[in-house]
Amino acid sequence: MLKTKIESLLFVSDTPILLDKLTALLSPATQDEIITALGEMKMEYLDPKYSFSLEFIADGYQLRTKPDFKELIIKYLEEKPERLSSQAMDTLAIVAYKQPMTKAEIEEIRGVESYFLLKTLIEKRLIRIVGKKEVLGKPLLYGTTDYFLELVGLASITELPELTP
Repeated sequence: MLKTKIESLLFVSDTPILLDKLTALLSPATQDEIITALGEMKMEYLDPKYSFSLEFIADGYQLRTKPDFKELIIKYLEEKPERLSSQAMDTLAIVAYKQPMTKAEIEEIRGVESYFLLKTLIEKRLIRIVGKKEVLGKPLLYGTTDYFLELVGLASITELPELTP
């Protein structure tokens, strides 16, 4: 019954659900019982009869469609995945690897003005303002979002691949 309850929550959530949230919602079940159930569910969903898997993404749990069904789903939705310009991708990569960063630091690396690219990345929920740098003028600091982690399929930013020189 616990697995069924967890599954129902995961199905209705469009974002990963944190373990603390699951524990609060599923009381009196303990966190250990929930972790055990999640592990069993992850193994069960490996079976090819399921079109989805249970993933640990952005510090939470989420049901995700298996990659084998990507093209079918895109066809069904009749929309192409949104693409970023190469300049936006460059900016996003800089922020992802060097965060937190100020606009000036990003522009120093890119060599060009980045205001509109940062605005676009914020609108697309890929980066966010994470604070202010403790220097004169207190410029804004930018970092990636949990949504970014979801899109790239990482549990945390530390899982980014190593940069090659």
